[in-house]
Amino acid sequence: MSKSKTLGVNANAHPLEHLFDQQRGRLKIPYSQRPWEWKNKRIEGLLEDLFSVHERNYFYSSVDSWRELNVTSTPLPHFFGSIILLNDNSQSGVNARYQIIDGQQRITAITILLSHLRVHAKELESEAKACSVLSLSLKAAHLASGIETIWLYADIQNNSKRVESDAAYREVFEKFVVEPQSRVDRESAWRSLASQLQDNEVSKRFRARFERTAQLVDEKIQAVAHEKLRLTTDATGRLTDESERRLKSEEGLLCRLDFIRTVVDCLAKNFVYIQIDLQDEIYASEVFTSLNSKQQQLLQSDLIKAYVFRRCQSPDAALQANNDWHALVNCRPDTDTFFRRLYLSQAKKINEKVKDDQIAEIYKKDCLRNKRDAQVVSVVGNWKSTAEKLKYITEKTSNFLDSSGKVLTTNLFDRLRLQGAEIVYLTMMERASFLKLSHLDKNDLIKLITDYAVRTVKVAGGKIDPFLEKCVAISFHLNTHNNYADIRRSVLQTLSDAHDADFKTNFSSFSTKDTNLQFYLLYEIESALLKGTVSSVLPYPPPERLVNHVEHILPKKLRPIKGNFVDWQEWRDPKSAEWIKEHSEYVNRLGNLCLLEFDVNTTVKNFDFSVKRTGVRPSVTTNRILKTGARQLKSYPSLSHHYGTSKFGLVSSLVGDSWDNAGNLLKGSPITSWGKSEICSRQFWMAEQALLIWKLR
Repeated sequence: MSKSKTLGVNANAHPLEHLFDQQRGRLKIPYSQRPWEWKNKRIEGLLEDLFSVHERNYFYSSVDSWRELNVTSTPLPHFFGSIILLNDNSQSGVNARYQIIDGQQRITAITILLSHLRVHAKELESEAKACSVLSLSLKAAHLASGIETIWLYADIQNNSKRVESDAAYREVFEKFVVEPQSRVDRESAWRSLASQLQDNEVSKRFRARFERTAQLVDEKIQAVAHEKLRLTTDATGRLTDESERRLKSEEGLLCRLDFIRTVVDCLAKNFVYIQIDLQDEIYASEVFTSLNSKQQQLLQSDLIKAYVFRRCQSPDAALQANNDWHALVNCRPDTDTFFRRLYLSQAKKINEKVKDDQIAEIYKKDCLRNKRDAQVVSVVGNWKSTAEKLKYITEKTSNFLDSSGKVLTTNLFDRLRLQGAEIVYLTMMERASFLKLSHLDKNDLIKLITDYAVRTVKVAGGKIDPFLEKCVAISFHLNTHNNYADIRRSVLQTLSDAHDADFKTNFSSFSTKDTNLQFYLLYEIESALLKGTVSSVLPYPPPERLVNHVEHILPKKLRPIKGNFVDWQEWRDPKSAEWIKEHSEYVNRLGNLCLLEFDVNTTVKNFDFSVKRTGVRPSVTTNRILKTGARQLKSYPSLSHHYGTSKFGLVSSLVGDSWDNAGNLLKGSPITSWGKSEICSRQFWMAEQALLIWKLR
């Protein structure tokens, strides 16, 4: 193969088996590398390439099973990219240890693939034994052993794995991927992991993608067996008895076993890569940076992680920094977003702008420059502590807020589920200038921020970044002024772009499928109507129960037509009796929603508006003919619960009042039908209430 040596960098082309050669030692994934993050599309792409190359180079016959095409000529190669390695301990042979500077995602994927092929080979060994085909049983055992000793282990006698994973996830990689020899072993291995590893987001994603890889391999082996053995299925999709016998015959076992063997051979011989050996860690840093700038765009958090471990000289410091980093990621899997918002919260001027691709360089310059070991560990530890605080904001704020303040922060952080709301905590609530305010002033400030978020982000559908920039500006006002009156005046000036007219217009046509947001907005309106006593009617339930209390007056689903009574007639197509097109536009409008007690909600179901409102069900003429020649008239008992029995203010108005086209409430003038105009009129009225609740003044 070709070879090049320049300035401490060696480059050679090799078949993939060279990378996993028994005499080459171990491959180490350094701390600076991210965990295995391949998405399903990448996994599927690798397997498609592998099976396509296999099809070009191998063929099947019922006489010889799977054989290589053109064995006398050079096999058709498939370029697997470059793998960049750094000799970690200046040794060679089985004692060498190579850091993977680039290529660990592909190497991990190959290891996962081969570990599952090994499991298949062990299963075929058991099948062959059960069928008394001892020669194939030995052949399958030999194949499984070969995969282990060449691809999965550097030294199987000493339990030394070929790929040494990141210490934080090594147990997952080794016990769940490399060691299990059966599916049962693998499942047992997962259950034996510590609970914090099983619950870790990275570990769960790793398992899900491993299982997707296994599923695709299983499907391919099954499809090959069906095609080459000409298997047939019955009407239920199960193999016929004859096909079942053929699959378990010597020919069927050999077909599947040789397919696995030739797939492994194809991977070893036909997949070709360029191995770049670096002689010094300085080259590793330069190559990593160059790769990111030229072709393989890494996340900013990946670059920050790489910069961290460049500054760690001692193994102990690197290990501690690695543990803290993974704790950070576990608290905040959206690590890029975390670092961007953390930077914004520490901005040195109002309206500071930063491009997303500059974040890593900023952290390198401001946080890591000229730092070593213990100092770097301290920096990463502080990041981890901040991430942990943000994971438990509600608990943290309870230390310095009164009961009203706790409700307000719960609205902002939990009930509104405002993406990026944690920056409010970072920019203000940790600052001494906020903590010295009275409870009344703290609550007022949180309420102003919440009002702005509801108006501009949730109801208007605006982007989150302008809101976050406002929060940064407010933190400057906190530090600039000494009394709250001046702070409040400056805050209102900062938030003055959220105009009443715009909010009223947006609210009047607002529609959302987000149950949390529906419930929050309705709950706040109810609280205003009932003058704060809504909690006595309905305490704020946990998130999983919110849907049980949000009532769609015009229902999402139609009831079957019974007899001569057609409910929701205005909303049905005259020909098909299905919903008209406008139904989807109006059903999630806020004017079509209300809060309802659980027992009322489950009783009124999807009945017509007149039934929901009064509980009286109309008599229905059935198809049954009486002796008199008339059709039978069937009566139904009234509903035990209906809108009239509800204690909610928004529901009471549906029973006794109505609204004009401008949204003015017409007391004592009840509506009898529920159409588009009623939804719009009611929502105009709700928009007026919203101006008084999220008033921003």
